Amino acid sequence: MRKGSTVRRRALGVELRGKREAAGLSAGEVVERLRWSPSRLSKLEHGERGSADVDVAALLAVCGVADEEFDRLVGLCQESDRDVWVQPFGDGRVLANEEARAAGMVGYQPMAVSGLLNVELSAERREVPGRAGFYVGEEALRRAGSEQLLHLLLVPAEVRVVPGQACVNGPFTLLGDAVVHLETLVADIYLERPDHVAAYRATVGRLSEVAWDVRRSREVLATA
Repeated sequence: MRKGSTVRRRALGVELRGKREAAGLSAGEVVERLRWSPSRLSKLEHGERGSADVDVAALLAVCGVADEEFDRLVGLCQESDRDVWVQPFGDGRVLANEEARAAGMVGYQPMAVSGLLNVELSAERREVPGRAGFYVGEEALRRAGSEQLLHLLLVPAEVRVVPGQACVNGPFTLLGDAVVHLETLVADIYLERPDHVAAYRATVGRLSEVAWDVRRSREVLATA
């Protein structure tokens, strides 16, 4: 069993905390009913420990969660140690939580501007953090409208343009130093296996070598 936190454990913790709050129960009331220590519940709700499915089941029962939702969350707990998670598109809370907790973020978008940089989505999600950096392919700029190009110039993050002939692999986001996010048409994919993450970190290194510097990139964005 992996001892550290994982995307799935953190996502489960957010959902468990939400179920408790929806049931109108304070943390103190729950630990009293279950005879737990406060730290046991806190670690469970923050995804900081390998959650036993019996603990998750007990908490859900106290919160009045049953049937399909009960089975779904217990199942998520049982799979929480896996280092690849294919999550069908939901409301975006898992991704938003991972972006918020990441110490740094590097994204690569070779063909289309999406996610945090997309001007149409920016009103629905929080602002791009200044600790983020992005590589955007020339082809993505050709497909972007004037409003989108202006948005790329105004975001607080560093945006560098990758010349068309130098684009590598497909789109991805490196979240901190331990998680890679891939977005497909039907699901979000989270990779946490060290060798997988290392491969994408190496790709970031290659992008840094072939992309135009920030000054030249801003000139390209301004004249695209």
